[in-house]
Amino acid sequence: MAYTKQFLAAFFLLVGCQVVTAQDELDEQVPYQGDTLLTNPNQVRETADGDILMDCDWPTMMSMIRDLEERIAGETETDTVYGVYVSGAMVGASLQMWHDCLVLRDSIEALQVTYDEALAPRVTVDAAVVLSDTSAALSASFSGSGVDASGFAWAEDFTTTPETGDDTGTSSPIADTLTTLDAGTFYYFSAYASKDGELFYGDTLSLLTMPGITTDAADELTAESATLNSTFSADSITAQGFVWGLQSDLSDGTNVSADTTGGSTAIEYALTGLTEDATYYFSAYATNASGTTYGDTLSFVAQLVATSVSYQGYDYDIVAIGTQYWFAENLRNENYNDESTIPTGLDQATW
Repeated sequence: MAYTKQFLAAFFLLVGCQVVTAQDELDEQVPYQGDTLLTNPNQVRETADGDILMDCDWPTMMSMIRDLEERIAGETETDTVYGVYVSGAMVGASLQMWHDCLVLRDSIEALQVTYDEALAPRVTVDAAVVLSDTSAALSASFSGSGVDASGFAWAEDFTTTPETGDDTGTSSPIADTLTTLDAGTFYYFSAYASKDGELFYGDTLSLLTMPGITTDAADELTAESATLNSTFSADSITAQGFVWGLQSDLSDGTNVSADTTGGSTAIEYALTGLTEDATYYFSAYATNASGTTYGDTLSFVAQLVATSVSYQGYDYDIVAIGTQYWFAENLRNENYNDESTIPTGLDQATW
């Protein structure tokens, strides 16, 4: 199966309401699945003397047990551990030993699960921890032997090839931090473990990055009012607005909610009742299901902002420096301070 198909197929894996046991999900390589001795261990058996017994075919079941024990040792590259599966009790002064059919059945099923876990890596994906508007921390764990690589894959939708991060190694658990995500965007992600060139994926989960928000310069300034501005990047915000106050760290900040208009990504809020020449600080914020993001803190001075002034029939550009306004170009005056006319046409020596 191709890499992309493996990843995308995980999006559509649904678990119903039925109870699913470990025995129902065994790898096809696990032997003895559905064997009659497992579904009905009590059998009618005839001995060499011709006696008919109602017990189980314990020699066959013990052979199944030893086979599974050796398979597990071979897959995990360890020494074979042989268990003791004989029941016993004192009857008078004698110790009687026997094989219990149900104990053998349960032992075989337990060894099947152990062998299944050794055959193929099982990957468990944890919920993402969203860190900011562009980053999230991922973590997962896996079981099984022979894992030669692991990592994470993620995509915005089902139609794109998932991105993958760096190899996170051969030891469980694993973790990675994604740092180049888009703000306010849903992503789908999964973790995988590789064994002999085959990728084994865990469940596919989703995450939503926090919204992106940019605080823009205030405008429409007067001595008593101003309009705060910002822009956001997200299609899932649940609240937006500004924090403003007289302290640069906004420790005295007041929260105000602001609405967007006409589907725009611009947010604005008109402040009134300001104090002339006072410096105000403000920051924009936006909230979605993953948290709240704040923009940079900017400032403005509550005063009428002019861009030009007319003098003797000429419009001069002006600039604000602190609380003062200065000409942005040289004065084009025709008179001295005593209102006498400044002579023109003079040569350099006369000047």
